[in-house]
Amino acid sequence: MKRFRIVLLIFSVFISITASAQYSKVILDDPVKLISPTAKNFLIQKLNSNGLALDEYLDYENRCSYLFFTITSVDGEYIIKARDCEKVEIGKFSFDSDISLASEESIGKAVATEIIKIAEGNTEQSAAKDPSGVYTNHHDTRYYFAPSAYNLRKGQLYYNTLYFLVHDVQYGVTDNFSFGLGTSVGFFPAYVSPKFSKQVAPKLSLVAGDLFVFGTYTTNFYVNLFYGGLTYGNRNRNITISGGLLNSNQFTKTRGLANVSAMISASPFLYFVTENYFASIGYDIDAQRITDNNIDNSGFVSPEYEYKSFEGNQAIIGGFSGVRVISKKKDVQSFQFGFIYAIPLFTEYPYQLAQGNWTYNDGSLNRSLILPGISYTLKFGKVY
Repeated sequence: MKRFRIVLLIFSVFISITASAQYSKVILDDPVKLISPTAKNFLIQKLNSNGLALDEYLDYENRCSYLFFTITSVDGEYIIKARDCEKVEIGKFSFDSDISLASEESIGKAVATEIIKIAEGNTEQSAAKDPSGVYTNHHDTRYYFAPSAYNLRKGQLYYNTLYFLVHDVQYGVTDNFSFGLGTSVGFFPAYVSPKFSKQVAPKLSLVAGDLFVFGTYTTNFYVNLFYGGLTYGNRNRNITISGGLLNSNQFTKTRGLANVSAMISASPFLYFVTENYFASIGYDIDAQRITDNNIDNSGFVSPEYEYKSFEGNQAIIGGFSGVRVISKKKDVQSFQFGFIYAIPLFTEYPYQLAQGNWTYNDGSLNRSLILPGISYTLKFGKVY
């Protein structure tokens, strides 16, 4: 019996040591800037004295040796949630907003104390999974191609490719401003895409930006879209409604474009993603050819008509719908699978003739286009 008790005691000590050694490293994401550099030094000292190391960058090969903490500010409180490598919440704690008035040493040590409790399994907080926001979505700044009102953090880099033919990078210049560049495999065309975004309410963020597409190899071609919009929800479940002004040297006048996009998390590694556009484009259709040959766009010969000008108006809806699959081993990378669609609603030809004006409407649904949509994304920098 005595021998059994000794074995049981040794086993208990082993289990205790194993449990405490399960987590040796900590990642702390502090977008609300609660912890200053000085407070961080005190936090690191206290963690180190308890066998925990605070890392700036994640070692993906040893991902499950980390505890991940995220600090948010909600209704006057600082909420700090902990999750494991499977993105399951294992604890949380909070501080009243008055903690910001405390000394930097007090702040650093207070946060470290709570982190140590969770790492040692001594927290009394609920460890229930919170599917609405406990895990970090590294792909919240974009749907398939359309932007949301969430921005990259300063220093983060986001790479995106469509069909592995179009390549795009976005860089976080500040926490609220990013700048993007993109082109195809053949470097035609190319585009730049600055974007500003800012949270204006607990579940509401504002975005404004520009997409300037231009031809390369001395081609005289450009399209510009200036846009603005709002994103409602959280970083895992949200909807974005935006609109913009579209102009080009290929159009006769500036036109409007509307967009509705959304993402919904089915799990930490699976999202439903959709983005949908409505645009109206005005353009000239070879008025000189029509005048010279007296042929309208339908091929009808009218020698008695004198065509003064010819302008077309094309209304179209299009977009992408599908799923985003996030890698479990490396959640900063993902694939998007679905379909891209483009449906011309109508094409309108207002002729200006010598004898007067006439409008021709062409139903164009038979020219709809649906294709498989595939993209790949990868995020770099301080991402957890």
